[in-house]
Amino acid sequence: MTELSLSSVVQAQIEIDKYIRANGLPDLVGSLGEQLAQIVIGGKLMPPAFKGFDIQHERYGRVQVKTRKLNYAANGSLGTETRAVLSTYSPGDFDHLVHIVLDGEYRVRRAILVRAEEVFLSIRGNSGKININQTASLGGAIDMTEEFRKALDEFLS
Repeated sequence: MTELSLSSVVQAQIEIDKYIRANGLPDLVGSLGEQLAQIVIGGKLMPPAFKGFDIQHERYGRVQVKTRKLNYAANGSLGTETRAVLSTYSPGDFDHLVHIVLDGEYRVRRAILVRAEEVFLSIRGNSGKININQTASLGGAIDMTEEFRKALDEFLS
C-alpha cells in the first residue's frame, strides 16, 4: 500500500470536492447511496437538485434514500450513529424509504427498504429520526443488504 502524506490526502480531497461540485451532487455518501439504490431496485434516479424523493419507481412509487456512513473517532473506534434523519419530510412526501448504513470504508453494513407509512408511524415523537435496527423491525421491511453489497462491488469494479 502506498504511504500517504497529509498533503497528498488534502490534494485528493480537493479533487473529490471539485467532482462533487461540478456534478451538482449534494454529498458523496448520499449520492453513493442513491446510485446503489437505483442499481438494486431500478427506477428513474431523480436529478441531484430535485427535492422530495430520489427515485421514481414503478412498483415502489417515490423512493427516498437515506445513507449514513459510520465515522471513525480520533481513537480509531468506529462510530455507531445509524439514524436516518427525516424531520424535514411529512407523510405523503414519498412512498418508500431505503435506509442504508455504510461502515468506515464505505462497505454496506445494512440496507433496508420499507414503506414510508410505517416509518412515519415509528418516528412520531422521535425528532424525525430512526435508526437502522428500528427501520429493519418495521412491518413489511425488506432486508436488501446482500443486494446492496453486490451492487457496491460491481460499482467499484
